[in-house]
Amino acid sequence: MKKPFDATPQRPLNFRQLEAFRAVMLSGSMTRAGQLMSISQPAVTRLIRDLEHELRLSLFHRHGSQLVPSDEGQQLHREVERHFSGAERIREAARAIRESNAGYLHVGAMPNLAVSCLPQAVGLFRQAYPEVVVSVHPDNSLALVEMIAHGQLDLAFGVLPADRHDIDHDPCPVTHAVCVMPASHRLASRKQVTVADLDGEDFISLGLRSVLRMQINAALLASGAR
Repeated sequence: MKKPFDATPQRPLNFRQLEAFRAVMLSGSMTRAGQLMSISQPAVTRLIRDLEHELRLSLFHRHGSQLVPSDEGQQLHREVERHFSGAERIREAARAIRESNAGYLHVGAMPNLAVSCLPQAVGLFRQAYPEVVVSVHPDNSLALVEMIAHGQLDLAFGVLPADRHDIDHDPCPVTHAVCVMPASHRLASRKQVTVADLDGEDFISLGLRSVLRMQINAALLASGAR
């Protein structure tokens, strides 16, 4: 049976509540979130409680002294980041207009690229175009693709899922995945580690939203390795 349509006008979300939620997600605790926002820890707790009541969601779980985001909290965080990303674009646009700059460039990249080769590339770009404001947004490939699709990034460096034909892309130089292990490991002497070699091995993989993680899982499944 379908629920009746609720025509009750919805109040606009409180920006301060969203700011507190984002601060807790980024810092991992109410206390550090309060420090980021220059308010007390009880004030942060109250903002989070009011937001949960407003949205009718449970955003965090407590495990001892640890504050762990719920599945609902993690999903909401992605939407909140999009909101703040849009607000940041407005702020940077105003700055570019105020300073008569040529514009601004939002670049997304996987975390390993964002801290390795991208800073040098941005530095070279800024030397050639010093009037352009450049911001770098590290995230996993799936999130970067969604931000590109929603116009939140101008370009991104990542792995494009095979089913996304709506994104214009150019191939970058091919890189190879590496398998890192202790020098005493039985596979350490191998020049190349195959999927079959990983059968029965415990290993630390990438995050669930990593395209490379999905490719590794598919290869393991196809080979029958466990």
